[in-house]
Amino acid sequence: LPSMTTPRFGHTATLVDDDKVVIVGGRAVDWWSPPLATTEIFSFDGGSDSGSFVPCAELAEGRAEHRALRLADGTVFISGGWGVSNTHAAEIFDPVSGTVTTATGVTVARVQHTLTLLPEGVLIAGGRDSGGSTGLTSIERWNELSGYADIGQLNGSRINHQAARLASGKVL
Repeated sequence: LPSMTTPRFGHTATLVDDDKVVIVGGRAVDWWSPPLATTEIFSFDGGSDSGSFVPCAELAEGRAEHRALRLADGTVFISGGWGVSNTHAAEIFDPVSGTVTTATGVTVARVQHTLTLLPEGVLIAGGRDSGGSTGLTSIERWNELSGYADIGQLNGSRINHQAARLASGKVL
């Protein structure tokens, strides 16, 4: 397979359909290099057992070690990461048009958190503030129509944790 258009690590790779993967952000050289604002799509061609990387729109700000989640409509919700301000705490990548827009209503940039897809939006839980100094206990929900809503607190801060949506709709 070919190389990415931009070498990177600390990025996300989100499957958006059977043969397309959205690659977002990361760092190019080492942990001290600035976070990347680049995005690209990898398209796999099963017939030739090959594929290609195509560069797409840039993010508003570079981000590394962020989180990304495919939404029901096929877009990708990108949240937090090192290097991100509260102004651009989350963005939406559209793999059809290759464009990026700011997710309105999201006001807290965080790292080392979880994203969980819910029927009514995205649950954003825990992590650290984007400066990395404070563990967060907040649980928030983002929905494209209503924006961002604080829905509660964890019993204590959670950093680099995992979350899973149960059949009951509750999140563990």
